[in-house]
Amino acid sequence: MLIGGDNGVIFWLHFVEDTDNDGILDNWERLYFNDLTTTNGTRDTDGDNLTQSIEQLIGTNPLLQDTDNDGISDDEELNNGSDPLNKLSFDVIPPQIIGLTSIDKPSQSVNWTWSADENATFRYKLHDQKEWTFNPLTPFEAINQASLSDVNGLWYLHVQAKDAANNISPVWTVSALIDTTPPVAEIHGIPSSPTNSTTASLTINGTDVMLYQWKLDDKTWSNATEVNASIELTDLSEGQHSLSVIDSDQTGNWQTTANATQAQWEVDTTPIPPDDVSVSGYPEGFSPAGSTTLVVNGPGITQYRYAIDAPDWEGPFAVSAASNLDFADLADGNHTLWVEVCDQAGNWQPAASAFNATWTKDTTPPVINGLANSTEPVLSKTWTWSANEEVTYRHAVNQNPTWNFLDESFHSTNSTTLSGAEGSWFLHVQARDQAGNFSSVQSVFAQFWQALSLTIPADQWTLVGISVNASNASIAANLVWDRISKIATWSAERDGFDTAYGGTFDSFHVFEPGQGYFIEGGTSDYSFELQGPGVHQMPPLLPGWNLICVPVQVIPTVTDFFQVFENAGWTIQKLAKWSGNEYGTVSPIDVENGFAAFSIFNAGEGYWVNVTQTQPTMPDFKNH
Repeated sequence: MLIGGDNGVIFWLHFVEDTDNDGILDNWERLYFNDLTTTNGTRDTDGDNLTQSIEQLIGTNPLLQDTDNDGISDDEELNNGSDPLNKLSFDVIPPQIIGLTSIDKPSQSVNWTWSADENATFRYKLHDQKEWTFNPLTPFEAINQASLSDVNGLWYLHVQAKDAANNISPVWTVSALIDTTPPVAEIHGIPSSPTNSTTASLTINGTDVMLYQWKLDDKTWSNATEVNASIELTDLSEGQHSLSVIDSDQTGNWQTTANATQAQWEVDTTPIPPDDVSVSGYPEGFSPAGSTTLVVNGPGITQYRYAIDAPDWEGPFAVSAASNLDFADLADGNHTLWVEVCDQAGNWQPAASAFNATWTKDTTPPVINGLANSTEPVLSKTWTWSANEEVTYRHAVNQNPTWNFLDESFHSTNSTTLSGAEGSWFLHVQARDQAGNFSSVQSVFAQFWQALSLTIPADQWTLVGISVNASNASIAANLVWDRISKIATWSAERDGFDTAYGGTFDSFHVFEPGQGYFIEGGTSDYSFELQGPGVHQMPPLLPGWNLICVPVQVIPTVTDFFQVFENAGWTIQKLAKWSGNEYGTVSPIDVENGFAAFSIFNAGEGYWVNVTQTQPTMPDFKNH
């Protein structure tokens, strides 16, 4: 029977008996195997992938893989549509490559395996070019696998197949995204360094980052953590800290520990030590200042703040900026300035260790105590003074009623003595307290006598004006007996004492107020000192009669004499003289007391003056 097959192949079936019921006819089985037991319909004796029953059906030799000896096995020709019994049959259909697809998800490596819809050989090319044309000389080989790794980016596999009939397929191209580069972790929320915070909250991200691991300082690495989970650090110790992070992308590329992303910062919770703080420009002790410039510095200090008395802080200010402190509105009294400093980590000094300075604002000038004008003329004067607060002083002694100090320094001296002077002298004192407040200049005066130093010429009489009043009436007359040969007095009509001379003088032993004295020197000159005014200075005058010696070398006329007294504020009631037995007087004339008028003073005469009151300012005959 003639049967039509695929592709025009004609099959002849011979209905012959199959006595052993093995799927192949007895006569075909005896033809090729000489018996009925060697094979059966399911066996493939020649290994061409065709069973005995197929080989019997299509007429091919079960003992030959290539029945028509055309170089193509029977099964290939059967599969490709050619006649395995005819060398002249051919295949014009190219093979189809199967099993290749593009890989869209990034991967570290890729392995492709492919095949064809018929028996074929292949050639391929791995390249980053999307299009590829094979060199015709590139051979086809029995290879159907390709691998790609250790590269990055989008790569292409180009495959071409050739079948047994030398039909060549089109180039089949697939692609794969290869990623072997690990991502780089990015750390966010890194504390500023230094910081005084012992906690930290950090987040991790980066391009294509999916997972990460971290470790703090020299501790162990954490487990893999999803990128949306933060790192929470607490109870950080003081000192340097280092956080290391590695991460992985969706391909599974892990950042190496050697190239881990790191963040370093310092935890510093210790404030600046008080000894490292330098503050200048603050008021000290006592101060009248209305303002000052505060300057703060020291190692590690970045800013500061200050407060005066109340706990309300001013600032903070950068340590490079000085602050002008205004104390104008502060009341007099004690005040305290507080200064707190902060380091770069943000540690402020606690109040207990903050810098503080207490001072006293004082705008009140001191008051000088203990000084007053002298009411009696003196030979020497010691002034002592004090003040109502702790002060230093400066003083001057001169004959100026007022005085302005210039740049004289202040000191602690609070007393001074003047002696050997004559006339009106003034003490001027100024005080300065600890705050620098100046008192007004306090001036007081004193009238000075000068001790009378006499040189008594030998063998002649000398008129001596001795100031004798109630306070010194007991001065002994014999204080100079060892050198004085005679001493006498003449007062009104009373005679004095001169035993050696043998005159009509009465003896006396004390000096009396209101008396004039003549002293006769001995055999040689002798200098001594008596308590009394000099020859050019007035003695103190008391109401009533006073014996004086007028410096006629300076005041030659009575008119000049009256003018000097008037300039000093005196009112002279009577002026008389006693010289020998003659009296004299000027306005008003006192005839009834035996005084006669005179107009000039004569050297060596004693004079009487009657005044109504004592004035504090003595006449100055020196400057007349």
